[in-house]
Amino acid sequence: MKTYNIKMSIRPFLSLFGLFVSCGCITIQAQINYSDFIPGGERTPYTKVAVYERKVIAAPPLREADVKFSRRIIRCIDTRQKMNKQLEWPNQPLSALLYSGLSEGAIIPYRSDSLMSFYNSTEFKSRGGHEEVFFRSTDPDDPLIGDDTVVWIDYDITKMHKFWVMEDWIFDTK
Repeated sequence: MKTYNIKMSIRPFLSLFGLFVSCGCITIQAQINYSDFIPGGERTPYTKVAVYERKVIAAPPLREADVKFSRRIIRCIDTRQKMNKQLEWPNQPLSALLYSGLSEGAIIPYRSDSLMSFYNSTEFKSRGGHEEVFFRSTDPDDPLIGDDTVVWIDYDITKMHKFWVMEDWIFDTK
């Protein structure tokens, strides 16, 4: 007749039970409504709005005499590089955001790096796009009889891979 040691068979059960209880406590702790917290971390029924109601103070105008050093840097961002792959995110790529902003007039498209002249939105939309002529058959019996149709095809934004960024760094004495 075999005898079983009851203490040895209960020990794994108790450890598993302790594990489930601790996981349950962690799960219960994770159910806190974080919308009651304010950025300071304390829980309060009062919502502080003074920070959100403050006006942004504009920087004082920079005098030319205060400029100690300035540098213009032109960078090329290539989205085909591994570190820039997130800029080609399929749901909202950077090229689509820039193209929509430029075509709506929210972003100014400059003609050159001198920043003296720029394109208006209609001139910008005409750049990069092209017209294609399609033949449309009007007679079902004779496919050679028909008329030409001209269609404007916009610029393909998936072909944009390089972005040139111009930065002006100004260091002043103050």
